Amino acid sequence: MSEKKLIINTNDLYTHMKTVESCETKIYACSSGVPTISVGYTLLIDGGRGWQIRDNLFAEDCNFVGAGITLPSEDDIKKIEDVLDDVMDKLKDKDVAGAKKLVKDNSTTLNKFTITEAQSKELFKILQEEYEGYLIERIRKKASVTKDKAKEILEALSTNEQIALFSTCYTRLTVIGGGVSNAVKNYVKDGVSEKDKAYYKTEAWYEIRYNSHKSGWEYINKKKTDPTATKIDGDDGQANRRYKDSLKFGLYGLCTGTQKDLSQDTKDGILKFLKSKSGRGGEVVEETIKKYEKEFSPAADALGTKKQDNIETIIKALETKDDPVEQIEKEVKAKGNKLDNLSLSFLKKYHEKHTLVLDKERPVYNAVSKIKEHSDVLIFPLMDKLVVAMEKEEEKAKDKDEQLYCSIREFRNRCKAILEETIQEIGNYKKPGYKQDNDRDLTDYNLKQELIAAFEPQKFGSPDTKKSHEFFKSFIIEKDEAKEKAEKEKEEQKKREEERILLAKEKEWKEARYKKEREKIRKEGEEAAKKREGWIIVGCKLYNRKDYYGV
Repeated sequence: MSEKKLIINTNDLYTHMKTVESCETKIYACSSGVPTISVGYTLLIDGGRGWQIRDNLFAEDCNFVGAGITLPSEDDIKKIEDVLDDVMDKLKDKDVAGAKKLVKDNSTTLNKFTITEAQSKELFKILQEEYEGYLIERIRKKASVTKDKAKEILEALSTNEQIALFSTCYTRLTVIGGGVSNAVKNYVKDGVSEKDKAYYKTEAWYEIRYNSHKSGWEYINKKKTDPTATKIDGDDGQANRRYKDSLKFGLYGLCTGTQKDLSQDTKDGILKFLKSKSGRGGEVVEETIKKYEKEFSPAADALGTKKQDNIETIIKALETKDDPVEQIEKEVKAKGNKLDNLSLSFLKKYHEKHTLVLDKERPVYNAVSKIKEHSDVLIFPLMDKLVVAMEKEEEKAKDKDEQLYCSIREFRNRCKAILEETIQEIGNYKKPGYKQDNDRDLTDYNLKQELIAAFEPQKFGSPDTKKSHEFFKSFIIEKDEAKEKAEKEKEEQKKREEERILLAKEKEWKEARYKKEREKIRKEGEEAAKKREGWIIVGCKLYNRKDYYGV
């Protein structure tokens, strides 16, 4: 088998699967009582026909042979299969404890078949290809997409997310249902917003972690009417497996309190799902999770180093309000970009005077969010969006929507006043100080001109912007002045050319008009001449044309 056929990194996947399944070189009983070897390779399968010995378990072309494993003798194979038949009967009766006991009591017989660690990994590679196919098929069916699209969805996930889905599918194929399949389909969709991406990732995480434990939910629901109800053997193990797999899938570090620099959009997307009525029976997801965690704790001792925070701790972390300016600093840094000192001071003063809200519907945070996606958050693009662009919006609203017009004007003037105050406090800031503090410059000539014009001091209806105007003007260099001069000359030349063309057109029009008038006079003369020559009969009389027409 070629590894090129595989989607998930085999080494990373095998490492995780050994952690959640264990790796045994002899036959043992898993938590559900099923005889197993290697990394979760069950010798019995609970399929559509009920419990059966795995097809072609010890056949000449079986998976064991494909992995280079030597099969037991025919006599030993028969003895092993007899034990498997007895265990199968116990499992059919849901006697997990009895199945485990049989495996333990017959260890001498079962130990006739052993493998090495190296053979275990080769066997797992065969299983990986098989289960990747199952996983793709489940996504195809449950997300209503083509097989190729289902494969694309799996390939678009991170390695850890792929491993988590594989591991979940490995426990039971039907665990990959419509909930998780549609969630990952939407999660990797092109163009999905940061907020929606967080929503869908949380939905997939919830499906893996809580909603896929069928027998666990049967116990929880039964306990509502029967307080004496007990968990089935292996339920805690299944819950712990789901906690481990969901931790691998990840929720931005929130499960272990290691979250770092989460953007407001990410937090809002997570909370939106947790507060939605997408839980069991249409209840709020948070309430569904609390019911599950009451019976199956994410901090169970059996989880060892994988102990995790409960949903109340996670939501508390999400709802803790950070200082908005500090949050913006974290978000900009997380994008690998820089926030210059003037923008930082501006944002702090804006928050101090008007309260900065981390909502993309609000213009300040909206502007910062757009800039940080592609570049450093510098004062120049920030003022371009908050003042220059707003001036254009203000003009559009004029005479159309008085309330909107006044609102935009008030906001624009507020930003201008705050920048003016900020520059004064820093010490009448200009280009040399700015470059020294930030190692940044303003090189866009057109933006320079727009900012200089926007902050031009006005006599009426505008705050004082003298220092701001001088700040932006200080970025004009000799090259800019030469360019401005060249542009003025070009503009004047263009104007002269337009005047020349206009005069030429006017002259052409006059000549055409004169020619038309002369042609009209000529035709009128010819017509008059015709009327003067010859005779004309009117009624029964003959008249000379000149006398008749009077010409």
